[in-house]
Amino acid sequence: MDVSQGYHREFALQQYQKAIRSLRESIGDLDKAENSRKTLISCLVLAFFDNFIGNGGFAVQHVRYARNILLNSAPMQVPLEKPAANDFEGTLLHMFIRLDMEEALAMGVDDSRTFVVMSQDHTPILLPEVFNSLEEAQGYEAQILWEGYHYFYRTTYCEHIPREAVPRDVVEYRLNMINQLYSFHAALEPLILQTPPQQGVHPLSTIAAVKLCTVDFLIRLLLSLNTPEVESDALLPYFEYIFSTCRDILEYESEIDATTGSYPSIPHTKHSKLTPPPTDHEIYTHEVRALGPLSLLTLKCRNTSLRRSAISLLLSSHRREYMYDSLIAGQVAAWVMSLEEEGMDEIGFIPEEKRAWGVCVETDLQRRVARVRCKVGRKGTGLWREERTEVSW
Repeated sequence: MDVSQGYHREFALQQYQKAIRSLRESIGDLDKAENSRKTLISCLVLAFFDNFIGNGGFAVQHVRYARNILLNSAPMQVPLEKPAANDFEGTLLHMFIRLDMEEALAMGVDDSRTFVVMSQDHTPILLPEVFNSLEEAQGYEAQILWEGYHYFYRTTYCEHIPREAVPRDVVEYRLNMINQLYSFHAALEPLILQTPPQQGVHPLSTIAAVKLCTVDFLIRLLLSLNTPEVESDALLPYFEYIFSTCRDILEYESEIDATTGSYPSIPHTKHSKLTPPPTDHEIYTHEVRALGPLSLLTLKCRNTSLRRSAISLLLSSHRREYMYDSLIAGQVAAWVMSLEEEGMDEIGFIPEEKRAWGVCVETDLQRRVARVRCKVGRKGTGLWREERTEVSW
């Protein structure tokens, strides 16, 4: 570890050493509550630090190890709602399950991926016809996003079975989620229209950005359960919104204050406490801001001009958000686009059997490469082939 790269890396390395020491002391005797807690906190620190230095594989191992400790030591109903602040074990379990879910969205899922069995019960969210404030919209957004995480975590295995074999309750669950997202956007639209443009504030502070993550989930829902990839062609307005919003976020955050060396602040939002100073060579945040939706656009949008612009935006700087890496995502998308464009016809249309899906990424920190796999062909059938490559950063 080269600590000369900045004070933030030196501080992180010190915390890493503390976590390693604590883990060595506690992991041998998990029957004691104190050792169990030390191990869980160590896993959390290690997961984020390994992510910070780009070692996604180790980060995932820490998350799953801690997740299994919690489930095995105190069997419980996996929470669908965020637990109370004084519920220590419930809060940690919620945190590690959430990280596990986000990793699946960021890196992709193959048929060997393991999941926690979660309850199939879910309570519909009753939305108002119109939101009266930004804060009200954000409150409902948080509920819907957690429900979305839960849906993908529960149903990812369906991407590896024939479409006709998908259980009926999963199909109905998906339809309810899609309708709920449409209702959320309908309730948000009047508030967006009546709110005057806000100048000089972080794009994530604006009312229009509230639907960034819900649009991301809506696209994933509409293309889930082996839905044909050509269905994505009807989603161009959503892709255009994602590109415009993410471009604004990246441009705003690139304006670093030379005096403080930190990001411009994001006031009065759930993001306000997550504004760390950038590294000397890259930007890193624990939360997903723009890279998740932008990466989704580059893999699912087949409009050549918009897709190339989004890939260029990813490659324009080195930025990492949780498990997302802009340079890796940009190169993966460029490779997928090259595969698909081999089958493009004279009017620029890519037929279903030439489209790629099921992208999975596995990083190798020692070699500084990412091993990438995807499928090309018709989803939910045996009429596809697997393609592989490696990208470096």
